[in-house]
Amino acid sequence: MTAYESHTVKSYDQALSQMTGDCVAMGALVEEQLRLSAEALQARNNDIAIETSKRDQDVNALEHAINQQGLKMLALRQPMASDLRLVLGTMKIARDLERMGDYAANIAKRASKINAGEELGPTQAVLAMARLAEPILRDALLSYQNQDIELAKSVEAKDDVLDDAYNALLTEIMSYMQTHPNDIQLCTHLIFIAKNFERVGDRATNIAETVQFIVLG
Repeated sequence: MTAYESHTVKSYDQALSQMTGDCVAMGALVEEQLRLSAEALQARNNDIAIETSKRDQDVNALEHAINQQGLKMLALRQPMASDLRLVLGTMKIARDLERMGDYAANIAKRASKINAGEELGPTQAVLAMARLAEPILRDALLSYQNQDIELAKSVEAKDDVLDDAYNALLTEIMSYMQTHPNDIQLCTHLIFIAKNFERVGDRATNIAETVQFIVLG
């Protein structure tokens, strides 16, 4: 291998490492953003809600950087086989993470409205959903970071549990609204918050499926 070829290979490896590293960092940001959105609701703290929304800008910036890196690699490096799957898969995962960042920002926004009123009975069930969603996302991200197929395959079953919790919660909220008609508007925000946590599970499942594509083709 010539010095030029060695430099080219090293530069390629560095670019690929930078892209995947940015995706891991983006995942960590989204995990924190979701944790804060749940905390804003649990602690009834609007300052935390505002901080959660602000962090969405950092998530968006990383998605843009990952997309730019990916497009540049496709155009200039023309990766093949597993490297091509890694580049395309990372760009797709970044998109799913960006959407989860939007969910967290929406949760925080609606939490601020709920915090302005009296505490709602079904709030604890929504927070339980958040506690279910967090490890699903964590496992999906770890499966990407470690290229762990078995962990990726386990994510879908965990998402099924989250879906069941969401359906049970809807029944609970509907019953609560019948006996608390003055809280119907606030309960509507609570339903949307629950839906956002349910969607986190769906997006985490997408990530896990993308990991399987990256590794197995």
